[in-house]
Amino acid sequence: MENPLLHGSPLPSDSEEEDKFWMQKALQLAKLGEGRASPHPLVGAVVVKNKRLISIGYHAGPGTKHAERMALELAGKYAEGADLYINLEPCIHRGRTPPCAPFVVSKKIKKVIIGIKDPDKRVNGKGIEYLRKNGVEVKLGVLEKECYELNKFYFTYKIKKRPFIALKFAMTIDGKISFENKNSKWISSEEQREFVHYIRGNFDAIAVGKNTFLKDNPLLTPRKVFSFRTPYRFILWGNKDFELKNSKFFKEKNAFICVSEDYKGKKYKFLLKLKGKDKINLKNFIQKLYEMEITSILIEGGAKILTSFVKDNLFDEIHTSYSGKIAGKGLSPFDNLQMKGIIKDLEIKEIYRFKNDVYIIWKRKDEN
Repeated sequence: MENPLLHGSPLPSDSEEEDKFWMQKALQLAKLGEGRASPHPLVGAVVVKNKRLISIGYHAGPGTKHAERMALELAGKYAEGADLYINLEPCIHRGRTPPCAPFVVSKKIKKVIIGIKDPDKRVNGKGIEYLRKNGVEVKLGVLEKECYELNKFYFTYKIKKRPFIALKFAMTIDGKISFENKNSKWISSEEQREFVHYIRGNFDAIAVGKNTFLKDNPLLTPRKVFSFRTPYRFILWGNKDFELKNSKFFKEKNAFICVSEDYKGKKYKFLLKLKGKDKINLKNFIQKLYEMEITSILIEGGAKILTSFVKDNLFDEIHTSYSGKIAGKGLSPFDNLQMKGIIKDLEIKEIYRFKNDVYIIWKRKDEN
């Protein structure tokens, strides 16, 4: 049977290309931790000896073995004198599991090829320094851009001290997120909605505004595809009274109604009070998510919430789904955003095509 890790590809003869080849395999392995590794990064490891694959490993989530430890334990005695490819710098601190850099040294690895440094202040070059001090050759920066992109949630959380923020909405071909009668079901196709459930499963949290919650009665969970977890779900409410109607939404854990500190309505155990009066202060909301170790959040509307996040410059990506439908009069996603010119310049990052939809992920030009 064909080795799925190698995809039947011949091994490059050039050493630089060979390093890229094996690092790409480490990145593929790292993706096996999608939807369950958070708040830890996605990490994959490959042990190679004399151009032959010896063993592999990946991090499956908090409390489980780190990728390099899994790979080196599988390699056993064959790890001695081998090369280790890993997309993120090995740790040097003890958390739920022992530090990895000393374990790498103990296995007598000859060379460690690392994609990118770990920005965690407990690591941030210390793992590399430890390896070199103990006689292990280290090469840093192989497929660095790809390694950053894989862990964009983790890097944003560690460097910017906030979760990665993506705004998402579905639009008709003439740019409306709902029809004149406020109906927005179903603008996107079934195929595209299934893809959105996959996207949801990769984010730590999902949020919508009060009006969207009351109108659409959403669950905000990944249901059409398998998911290892139920993400945190937040309704950005404000200071108005809340009456429990959509009880199904709260049957799953980690569902919250966010209210401002001047809220005087009925008290529920799932109410989350945030600093600020009258409406939700988004910067305080994002700070609260950071404190909860939430590394990523998907904002699914509605128009007022989307506009507020753009106004406050709180977004890293915008996910737009364009359907083949025409709405005519209706609501646009940023109707309330007053501009004298183009103030947000985005570039296309990815495009996914479905039978009757196009899903585009836009990123800010000032981002990696």
